[in-house]
Amino acid sequence: YTTWLESTVILGWFICWSLLRRKRKWLWFSAPAIIATLAYNPKNPTTTITTIHVHHGTCHIVQQENHTVVIDAGSRTNYDVGSKTIIPTLSTLGVSKIDALFVTHADLDHLVGILDVIHAFETKTIIVPHQTMKNQTAPLQYILEVAEERGVCVQTSSSGCSFIAGEI
Repeated sequence: YTTWLESTVILGWFICWSLLRRKRKWLWFSAPAIIATLAYNPKNPTTTITTIHVHHGTCHIVQQENHTVVIDAGSRTNYDVGSKTIIPTLSTLGVSKIDALFVTHADLDHLVGILDVIHAFETKTIIVPHQTMKNQTAPLQYILEVAEERGVCVQTSSSGCSFIAGEI
């Protein structure tokens, strides 16, 4: 799609060509179609994936417009990764709420920052695999208790399960 500047240049060229060539019929019949074509710019949302360097662990942020999904939030060697790394990154990215926070499995290097994140940002849903829910670790149990106290929906997922946040 063309930018407004490119559209203006194309339209200006067409008008000048029509007037110089004395093709005014072309101008009157074609100009509205050209304007409509150039002005049409469908909304094309961009999906951004940010991977945060948390040392030994993972944290990925998927964003599109005002929707945010976080996949894991942990570090094995840095127990304050949530407050020192993940929350500042989310704030820098302009996140105000989290649609879903996915827990891939219940190891500390995937969990340790979740409490900080759900305290700092409105989090709608935490999604945990069925097998992980079935075999909960003590840290995961505590996170789920705190999530329940804060009114965060906890959803169990299994193979083939999907979650939609905006266009994500």
